[in-house]
Amino acid sequence: MKKVSFFLVAMAVFAVMGVSNLAAQTNAGQPSHLNPILNIGNALDAINAVASDSIEARNSSAIFTTDVDDFIDVNYYNYDIGTFLFGDGNSTNTGADISAGFARTFEKFYLGAYFGGTLVSGNGTDDNGDMADKKSSYATGTWDTNLAVLFGTAKIGAIRLDLKLAGTDETSTYDGKTISNGATQSGGAGGSVIALTWGKTLELKGKEILPHVSLGYTFADYILNTDPEGDKKDEIWGSANPAAWLVHGGAFYDLNDISTLDASLTIGGDFGSTQSGDLTDVNKTVQGDFYTGLAASLVNVIEPVDGLSFGFTPSLQLGVYGRDRNESGDDTVDAYTDTSFEVNIHLAGAVKVRLPGKANKFTVVTGIEFDAFDWQVTGRSGGEDDTAKGNDIWNVSGINLPSTTLQVGLVFNPNDHLSIGFGLNPLLDQLFVIDPYAGTVTAGTFFTTEQPDVQGGALNRGIFGGLFNNGGVDTAFTLTVSYKF
Repeated sequence: MKKVSFFLVAMAVFAVMGVSNLAAQTNAGQPSHLNPILNIGNALDAINAVASDSIEARNSSAIFTTDVDDFIDVNYYNYDIGTFLFGDGNSTNTGADISAGFARTFEKFYLGAYFGGTLVSGNGTDDNGDMADKKSSYATGTWDTNLAVLFGTAKIGAIRLDLKLAGTDETSTYDGKTISNGATQSGGAGGSVIALTWGKTLELKGKEILPHVSLGYTFADYILNTDPEGDKKDEIWGSANPAAWLVHGGAFYDLNDISTLDASLTIGGDFGSTQSGDLTDVNKTVQGDFYTGLAASLVNVIEPVDGLSFGFTPSLQLGVYGRDRNESGDDTVDAYTDTSFEVNIHLAGAVKVRLPGKANKFTVVTGIEFDAFDWQVTGRSGGEDDTAKGNDIWNVSGINLPSTTLQVGLVFNPNDHLSIGFGLNPLLDQLFVIDPYAGTVTAGTFFTTEQPDVQGGALNRGIFGGLFNNGGVDTAFTLTVSYKF
């Protein structure tokens, strides 16, 4: 009875918080990193090579998970899984990329592995003909490879290695000398990454506590430029994506059969950028950034009847971010420092329903999430520019409801071994667009633009054409298939 009453109290708090809505303050000069100054989820995504999740997790804000999410998690992997395989088109990679996982229980250890991406693609030219006075060549290669491997034993717990290789390498030569060589990392969240994570399940006063620690490093992009004769050169590190580091530690603690507490500390930063050489005679180092964040969430899941589950997760995040623009080298710049602070309260809710009767092999999953409160403030200090000092920037927002379609997933479990998950929105949104935040239901393209007798509709497509083709684009379902034996 206590457990159920706790969930109801949490839902009541959720409803009360929806009453207030503080007016948001904006400022045209607000630094872009204030939105938000620290997102621990994004920081961890930067060192996470597993670009895949289950239909259940994607449509429930990860309140409900499956083996697809847990098979390579250092705390929640199933040591006795047997043999497990999965593949999906539900990753953050493009639909043409590989996204697949494997796990196996051996006699004395557990092994899990994930691969995602396209490996490598490249092209080049080679002007080395007999008639060429000055021979030249050019080559470029684009890398997109994610690899994660987990090794676990009952004694030491689990150790996981993540590797991400992302970006473009370009090399040009002239007369036998390298005149340019660059590696441009892709994406603001980081390029090539190596990370190591440890986790284990421990007993504390008859309850389980699951600690975990991660160390991650992102490599800086590098550019080499030389003159045509190769006598002078410039080397630049970190111009687009500087080298960065991250340390994350935390634990899950099962309070009871319904509630799990998740608390963590994250610190990290980057090493700025460096340029040196005699080609442009620019020699300087720009100082990097530093951040730290505390996060706590309470995951509550209740199953009032068999086949029906509700989940609710309030979370709190505190972050501090420091950005120093000092430069050293040929010319020293004593710049001011931005120090930012953020408090964020986030709420997520989800429901999972197994269909009744002969359709009981199917389960529907959906959920919503939003920021209930966010406060950010930045102060400036130090530096030679007196006009910048004291120019504090602040922003407060209450309930922040995104305008988005309700995400719905359907999972088919014909037996205990096979699971097939579908993301239904590519089809449902063409019938009805449901915005749970605005509380509206509007007609989809099937009823508005894709029928022959609707003004402006696509003719000669057939009465059901708008279900499977929207404006010439075929409907594509997200799909995850897993099997264990």
